Amino acid sequence: MDPIHAMNNPELYQSGGKDSSTKPVLSIAMHPSGYYMAAGFIDRVRIMHVLDDELRDFRSLEHRNCHMMKFSTGGQFLVIVEQKNFFVYSSFTLECLSRNKCSSTSFTSIAFNERDTCFGMVSSDGFIYRYDLVNLKSKGDGSIDRYCDFRSCIFLQDPKDEFKMMIVGSENNRGLCRVYNQNEDYELTYRDDADFPGIKPLRKFSEVKIVQSQS
Repeated sequence: MDPIHAMNNPELYQSGGKDSSTKPVLSIAMHPSGYYMAAGFIDRVRIMHVLDDELRDFRSLEHRNCHMMKFSTGGQFLVIVEQKNFFVYSSFTLECLSRNKCSSTSFTSIAFNERDTCFGMVSSDGFIYRYDLVNLKSKGDGSIDRYCDFRSCIFLQDPKDEFKMMIVGSENNRGLCRVYNQNEDYELTYRDDADFPGIKPLRKFSEVKIVQSQS
């Protein structure tokens, strides 16, 4: 069953609240198994089981107006973004493992690496944030480049650098694709024009405004 179809058809959505099925859905995240999902409503986040012909409530988390969340690659973590706060949950026990603050409220994408040892987030106001899931702490400081509008991010498979991310978006109304290499402390930039053929080191992180992350 398609969860989006079920959310739009109240008769398929069984909830304990009388009017829960009529509240708008702000965000949705599917567990990699396909049998488990999270849906963000204006008053809370609902964890649901995906059954053959219905969605059934399992538990609720008290997060209001959650516009972004995602399960990790292997499914053991759930990250929920609520304004300037983000929360890391254990997907199976729903224990809150960590609560942190960021400097942006305009996040556009969340990505996990292949081994679920870290995740990253980017925003439309140029904010980049990476988090170490092994030690449950931020990986360095968040960085901000106000001229950039970041729209999506993924982790690259690099055995020497598990925090390497590719980020796409725009800068001064021109498309960009950047690779951030944590270990070498370089920002690698690709631009689709004759002046910047291929991928070249452009500048160090020290040239970008650094924002101390708060936890």
